Amino acid sequence: MVNSVYSKYSLVVHKDAERELDSLWDLDEAAADITILLETLQESQDLLDRLSSHGFVQYQEPAIDISKWISQQRSQKRNLWRLKLVAFANSGTYAYRVIYAFHPTEHRYYVLGILKRDFDYDPEHPTSKRIIAAYEQLGIPDY
Repeated sequence: MVNSVYSKYSLVVHKDAERELDSLWDLDEAAADITILLETLQESQDLLDRLSSHGFVQYQEPAIDISKWISQQRSQKRNLWRLKLVAFANSGTYAYRVIYAFHPTEHRYYVLGILKRDFDYDPEHPTSKRIIAAYEQLGIPDY
């Protein structure tokens, strides 16, 4: 048996993002679509590998659009990303973003937030501060 030269990736939903998703279940049926997306990501090494590919778009299910959190990556060297759901526009899921970080030495993605589309990524916003604090606690190295 030959071992792969590639490492397996994993995805963990941070407790703060779990709380956001739990509260979303009471407000919007999009919570089901987001839950299915997260489960699909956890089961697919190919999709997990794509989560750190800036500009990656997939139009088949699950339809996703990946982008860097550019201001955090450029100025702070934080490995933060956003995933935009594009497949579920009719159900309202399109109105949400999944914010996550990549820990390269662990080969692990951490979902740190599930936010409304109108979130402006301002580093002084309380939600940004919460996400950055969670990121720092994870000990993710600068890149």
